[in-house]
Amino acid sequence: YLPLAATLASEEIYQAFYDEPASMKLFIHSHSYSANPLACACANETLTLLTENKFLSGLKPKIELIKEMGNKTRELKWCGEFRQIGMIAAIELVRNKQSKETFPQEERVGYKIYLEGLKRGILMRPLGNVIYFIPPLVITDNEIETMINTACESIQAVLGE
Repeated sequence: YLPLAATLASEEIYQAFYDEPASMKLFIHSHSYSANPLACACANETLTLLTENKFLSGLKPKIELIKEMGNKTRELKWCGEFRQIGMIAAIELVRNKQSKETFPQEERVGYKIYLEGLKRGILMRPLGNVIYFIPPLVITDNEIETMINTACESIQAVLGE
């Protein structure tokens, strides 16, 4: 990944800050990664790939596989919920599946599972008691299966069967 940033505004907002510099009616804002030439070139090429090669239409089977594999996580004693929007998925970790009682934040259960996943070769994003998967769009079916299976193994290694 290459960092690239942009600020978007409606015409009304844009006009509210548009004037001659002497008026000081300016929106002086920028990002650390604004106008990075390499990132801009990559962004342009990415947009070309996404629009001209119908790349996005090929994601539907991957999205369905993530959904199907997500059913495996629901079988875990510690999975309160499996959520998914497109290619992004998340497992909510709970102490008690029936009551949805969560783990105390100071136990850092999500972080411990993240570390276990790293040892096993996968990268997850822990946010409190929720583990997120944000795979690259070019992930293979085999890699999706490995990602979910390894996440389940990591959860069991940290929390038990």
